[in-house]
Amino acid sequence: MTALLLSAVVAGCCFGSGEPVRGFRRATFWFVEPGRNTDEIEARAEALARSAVDWVIIGGGRHHYLHDDLPFLDDYITAAKRIVSACRARGIKVVEHHSAVLTADDGCVRERADWLQRDFETNEPSVWPEYRTFAFCPNNPAFREHYFGLAERITAAAGVDGLMSDDTVFHHGCRCAACARRWSEEVGGDIEEAYKNSRTPGSAEWRRFNEVRRMWYADFRAWLCRGRKERQPNTVCVSLAGSITSPWGSQTHGGSPEAALDTSDICVWEIYNPADFYSWRRLAAEAAVFAEAARVRKRAAVCLPYADSAERRDRADEQEEVFMWALAQSHRLRFALSRVFLTGLTEDQPPREYFLFEREHPDLFADAEPAAAVGIIFSHVSRDLDPHWESSHTVPAVAWAEALQDECVPWRAITEETLGRGLPRNLRVLVMPNVFALSDAHLGVIEEFVRRGGTLVATGNLAACSERGENAVSVRGGRLERLLGARVASADGASGGQEAESHPTRRVEPRFLEHGFGLGRVLYSPSVIERDAFQDWMNPGEQYRDDRNRTLSRELAEIVRRDSRGQPVDIARTNPDLHVLTTVHKQGRRLLISILNCSGADLSNGRRVPAPSRVVWGPPFDLELTFPKAPRGARLVSLDAREDRSFVNPDRTLTLRSPRRFGVLVVDL
Repeated sequence: MTALLLSAVVAGCCFGSGEPVRGFRRATFWFVEPGRNTDEIEARAEALARSAVDWVIIGGGRHHYLHDDLPFLDDYITAAKRIVSACRARGIKVVEHHSAVLTADDGCVRERADWLQRDFETNEPSVWPEYRTFAFCPNNPAFREHYFGLAERITAAAGVDGLMSDDTVFHHGCRCAACARRWSEEVGGDIEEAYKNSRTPGSAEWRRFNEVRRMWYADFRAWLCRGRKERQPNTVCVSLAGSITSPWGSQTHGGSPEAALDTSDICVWEIYNPADFYSWRRLAAEAAVFAEAARVRKRAAVCLPYADSAERRDRADEQEEVFMWALAQSHRLRFALSRVFLTGLTEDQPPREYFLFEREHPDLFADAEPAAAVGIIFSHVSRDLDPHWESSHTVPAVAWAEALQDECVPWRAITEETLGRGLPRNLRVLVMPNVFALSDAHLGVIEEFVRRGGTLVATGNLAACSERGENAVSVRGGRLERLLGARVASADGASGGQEAESHPTRRVEPRFLEHGFGLGRVLYSPSVIERDAFQDWMNPGEQYRDDRNRTLSRELAEIVRRDSRGQPVDIARTNPDLHVLTTVHKQGRRLLISILNCSGADLSNGRRVPAPSRVVWGPPFDLELTFPKAPRGARLVSLDAREDRSFVNPDRTLTLRSPRRFGVLVVDL
């Protein structure tokens, strides 16, 4: 029942022309201070124009908690109108930004007590531990009416180009009267009893409770954006999402990244507080998944590195901005400059060279498709149903991505939506890291891919559960055995790790069974061995840790490399101790190969990560790129212009010095 309701909600959330919104590429934030005079506002708008900023997100401070700012709203709107005027004169669009539900105002809490989210354990108003604020319930009809009127008043009076509305999630689940009534009408039964029964991860009740929260989050977002499109059709809807590989949103409060993408024109991916440079491996994997999720939906996606744990607003490393902009561009994501505490770019700051570089070379960052012949499935269904948090699917999937990234093996992310639209024609290898939850239709797509000659690399309990989390081994057992050449049998479909009965053609190291299926082949490991090749986030001020099994990581990459015929390029590092992030995109008859220096991010275990995080660019080194046939020409366009280089009539194998920071190799095929 709830799955059908969620599908209906999402089906009604298609905005725009069917293509990603144009413009809105280079963003920054602007704290609105009503006391600023016209000259100061003009000076800041001019500073943004000098940095090639083309849209700005306004708000901040007290106004972020919109309901706390109501006594001062007229002053805010007056200031916002002046900002809009100054920005629009310079071709810069403006988006209003605030939290729709959070409040720290005691008077507001007392006056609107019946709108507040309520804790299941105490029945008292819920307090968000991160911010020490209360939150209104998005399910409350009176709150919805009040909030929509407020948002319309602000956006219309200020004349902004869009609305970014945050935090409409259910941090503690919420047992208020509106939620209880909605649960009874849509699901049936008592919400308090449902909550008590949902406390066992992996149970049917747990799955249902989480699914309903995700549905309610998507419903509020869809309701808000539909209303805005009807009343202000020329404005954009902007959403906020967190990690797309972590179950944090989908299992904790209902705010899934997929729903955020489905209910917006522009979705901002907030990267919250890690040491970005030293977390490059996982961040790059996340960026690839977010980019694919946006691509298949034809949404604009924006990378927003955000820090609110620094000691001072001005303690930030501009080179880490450069690094994160380059990581975003490597995956065809747009970028938002926040600095610390969402301060944004101010008039006393120098122009941002990376935004100027992007504006000067628009062809490098125009629409392009991932070109890799290797895909890794990141399943949001398995993520959401994982009773072991990230251990079952997320960790294995990220580990595969990290292994391929380290060895410069081109790869692309594949999601359920990619499967639904059809796998890319050039795909030759598909990696499925313990994708334990899979629909019958998507299993059929995988079978057809292998039957036609593709290579499947699978681990753990592939498709042991349905997309609803129900054990499917008894129904699919024979089908899976024919595909994998081994019997998948597990009481816990998520776990993986058991040995399976098998009849392989031969054993492929490390610990993979090889099996023929149609014209293709399957490499299958019943155990989720890749967990030992995983590196997680690094945090500022903490000890650096990299406990990966490096031998295993290299072996995983080599298995894929050996079977990845059809890759647009093979990239080899001449120095095994230094790393770059490489991505490959196709743009007409050109390849765009992004190269980002990551070498300085590898510290020795136990060494303290800098706080605040800062970039130490490692030394450049030679890369050898081998193409299926000799390209017509190639040129390196570097962020450091002195490194620009052209290759006239190159051979199939091209030797290139890696950029000091970031560059794009443009290859004419």
